Amino acid sequence: MKDDAVVDVHAHVYPRSALALADTVEPVPWMGGLVCREVDGPPVLVTDRRRIVFGSSLHFEGPKRRVERMDEIGVDIQLISVLPPFFRYELPATDGIEAARAINDDIADLCRTWPDRFLGLATLPLQDPDASIVELRRAINDLGLVGVSIGTHVNGANLDDPALFSVFEAFAAIRAFVFVHPDGNRALPKTMSDYFLNNLIGNPWETTVAIGSLVFGGVLERLPELAICFAHGGGYGPFAAGRFRHGFVMRREPRVNISTPPRELMSRIYVDSLVHDDVAIRYLIDTMGVSKVLLGSDFPADMGPQEPVEEITSSNRLDETEKRAILGGNAIRLLRKLGRIT
Repeated sequence: MKDDAVVDVHAHVYPRSALALADTVEPVPWMGGLVCREVDGPPVLVTDRRRIVFGSSLHFEGPKRRVERMDEIGVDIQLISVLPPFFRYELPATDGIEAARAINDDIADLCRTWPDRFLGLATLPLQDPDASIVELRRAINDLGLVGVSIGTHVNGANLDDPALFSVFEAFAAIRAFVFVHPDGNRALPKTMSDYFLNNLIGNPWETTVAIGSLVFGGVLERLPELAICFAHGGGYGPFAAGRFRHGFVMRREPRVNISTPPRELMSRIYVDSLVHDDVAIRYLIDTMGVSKVLLGSDFPADMGPQEPVEEITSSNRLDETEKRAILGGNAIRLLRKLGRIT
């Protein structure tokens, strides 16, 4: 990989095996759910809990057009991960395993076809930790994917749940890049039911809970080599760093599982740049350190910026060294350190 490549670590794909069935307004069964499309609109996933309309019709475009769009916005390489509603942790384990394998095969095929443009992140059936470790090894060792994308919780269980620790141990041992994205499948207060607040507030809130759980639950302290990145600028986590520190000093509860100060533990994590605001990205760098911020676009979702690279290059709050680091330098150094790229 070129040292100056622009690398986007937050880019989604609709599973190709599902997309092949989704080009109709009549729902069609796929892996424990139903897929279809809005009339002349974006694809849809229907589960027993919810109906998700994805915010872009670009999912129906083939990889050739996707690469053309990457060229148009100045992205050389995308780390591609499945759309979070397809994590499908709510399925019975056998169905979750089947879905994960199908999705990972799809992603690996896309990476093999376009090896200079895509690197793959696997999904795992986290409702079954043992099966997740098996699929992790297959995805990394056999399919050649570089890491995993996981939700901020598993059926309501936070990521510090003891049942999941063996999976995080496996992430660290196999040297996988771990990308954490809100699942959206946890019940939110009714106060978030209007105005798209379930996403505008709910998604960053989910990410913040995930960071807090891994910090105060002791996972980051026990696994210092874990390479983990959080979507949407880490939610409100970086902006709560001072509150975390103060609570750790003043209260007993935050010290139950950790002896390392939370600020030190947070210095081990990465976040993407997707904060939609020049002032926020400056604060993110000043709080987390520029080496911990990786380019993220949420491509091709409507909640992602239309010009993610230009947002960084045109900022008058960042110097040229910081811009280069965010656009690709940080991601390339991390992936090389993990042995995922050369």
